[in-house]
Amino acid sequence: MNGKYIQLLITIIIPILLISGPILYMSTDIDFFNKEIEKSDVIDRLHVDKETAKSIANNVVLYFKNKEDINPGIVGSTAATHMEDVKSLRSLSLYIFYGLTVLVILLLITLILISNKMIPKSIFLGAMLTIGLTVVIFLLITFAFNSFWAGLHRIIFTNSLWQLDPSQDALVAVFSGRFFTDFLTKSIIISTVLSAILMVIGIALEFIRPKEKQDQVSWQFEKKEKQGKDKEDRSQQDFQW
Repeated sequence: MNGKYIQLLITIIIPILLISGPILYMSTDIDFFNKEIEKSDVIDRLHVDKETAKSIANNVVLYFKNKEDINPGIVGSTAATHMEDVKSLRSLSLYIFYGLTVLVILLLITLILISNKMIPKSIFLGAMLTIGLTVVIFLLITFAFNSFWAGLHRIIFTNSLWQLDPSQDALVAVFSGRFFTDFLTKSIIISTVLSAILMVIGIALEFIRPKEKQDQVSWQFEKKEKQGKDKEDRSQQDFQW
């Protein structure tokens, strides 16, 4: 495969991993859930009290981890059906994440064998693209969250079960718009930090690589110069004889 195509694939895959990874991690971070529940403006207190909210959050996390079934009695019957769709989507996303992780490792190994000078640029551009996408997502959730969230659900779900009523489905009273705004914001922060680290790595590799190349060229020049000097010395010796 051509090195430029490999470089392009790596650049595209890196943002997918850096954005989806934190989201998948955060989806089972019970400490984050509980901290959000403690905030007065996150859950709908008219329909769900704090203890019930924590029970719902714990049930959802354990459900995602395949440790217990979703409980319709506390999340709501429609919400329970919707959570089946959410879990299926999350499981598919995990498989894609792991598959792309293996793929990008293999592509990097291939690129090392073809031309390691492309690796720094691939990493740097992938990180830059990630930051650009996270900025767009941040602007959307800041200034047009409702439209963004509704549009996203219409794209990824084939039914309208995600349109829940807090009075009937306690799940939506816990996982409110404010909750998901905080959820996505923290995910974006993690993605941005990881992207910044990758950019530094890319820059460092770019500075190291030319130095190594320069040292190699210098070594080859010195070797040729020494060979030429040895040849000249032998010629002089032959002439004296």
